[in-house]
Amino acid sequence: MENHRGKVFFITGASSGIGKRIALALAGSGATLLLAARNEKSLTEVANQIRAQGGEAFIYPVDLSRKEEVEKMSRLIQSRFGRVDLLINNAGFGVFDPVVRGDPEDWEKMMTVNYLASVRLIRAFLPQMLSQREGHIINVASIAGKLGSPFFAGYNASKFAIVGFSESLYIELLGTGVNVTTICPGPIDTPFFKDGEMERVLGKRGAKFLLPPEKVVRAILKAIEKKPREVILPRYMKLVIHMKNLFPKAFSFLSARLFPKG
Repeated sequence: MENHRGKVFFITGASSGIGKRIALALAGSGATLLLAARNEKSLTEVANQIRAQGGEAFIYPVDLSRKEEVEKMSRLIQSRFGRVDLLINNAGFGVFDPVVRGDPEDWEKMMTVNYLASVRLIRAFLPQMLSQREGHIINVASIAGKLGSPFFAGYNASKFAIVGFSESLYIELLGTGVNVTTICPGPIDTPFFKDGEMERVLGKRGAKFLLPPEKVVRAILKAIEKKPREVILPRYMKLVIHMKNLFPKAFSFLSARLFPKG
């Protein structure tokens, strides 16, 4: 990592999984790390590990599904630090059921956490980034924001939303000094899925293609330095997305045959 001393990095979903790994990887970057998640105890443990490595970390326990909590947290950060140089919107969750059995309240919460919370944080910190003509927004989306899958309808909708928002924002901010990067990984080998859920929605074949979390973290660390428009993992998924765009009907037929039926 480059030396980012004097910078302020804000990471959501930092208490576990990819968010935690990113935070720990940035401990030696010199930046002040702001960590947000619901679990205060886990956040404290991550912050203590960062401090043990000589880094500086502050925690913000927050329920990102609650607009008032997000807005309050944003105001606290602005009043204390006056800036956020890197915003990593990483928090997210998924509920995976057929549409006929799914709960619309789950879909609404996924849309709120996976999409709207990121938008609210971007709206909070973007004006300051624009005023200093420098900043970086990383939205951790998913391959599910590029490809539809059975049982993923609610999750797909939230990830398609953040991918589309990110694409528009990237174009809008060209030439301003503020960069936007969208990270689209496939399923990652973390406790994201509940016990037994992975094979239920991905099948045994799909469960074999889980990405090592370290690979995703390395890609995000590289993106912090290089500021690409988009990162797709694994790389061969670029070809899959291209084929889907060229032959959508054939892709849907093949997906229906490959994924589990119930």
